[in-house]
Amino acid sequence: MELITNTQFIRQAALRGGPIRAGEKVIEYPDLDYIAVEDDACWLCGGHTKGLGISTKKGIKDTFTDQDLAKNMTSSSLCQGCAFCLGQRSLRNYSLLATKDKLQHPGRSEFRNILLNPPEPPFLFAIAVSGQRILGRILSSTNYLI
Repeated sequence: MELITNTQFIRQAALRGGPIRAGEKVIEYPDLDYIAVEDDACWLCGGHTKGLGISTKKGIKDTFTDQDLAKNMTSSSLCQGCAFCLGQRSLRNYSLLATKDKLQHPGRSEFRNILLNPPEPPFLFAIAVSGQRILGRILSSTNYLI
């Protein structure tokens, strides 16, 4: 069994599940083109890069406000999970539920049932409050899922 970070878990769920319905919209999450990176640990989540990701210069914009949440400030690399989550606007704007099999964007009314009848672990969810700063909440929650 492998320990992965929340963003790596979200990426895996999104790539397994195919197109996702978010209200009336259907969203597809294609994977990014990654490059070889020099750091073993990700700047943002601290997870293993396994030698692939993107540079922080490419992935972290000047307007990124969650820099205080970075787990490894000495790194200049982002893992595939963090690069994927930062590169997908829909992941920042919609609530999400990630399981080992798929990613979903439940509406607010659906979250009541999810909270009362949660899926089998491991799972991760984030509820959008204002359509922003979802990633910060994900990064500041439990660091690793099994």
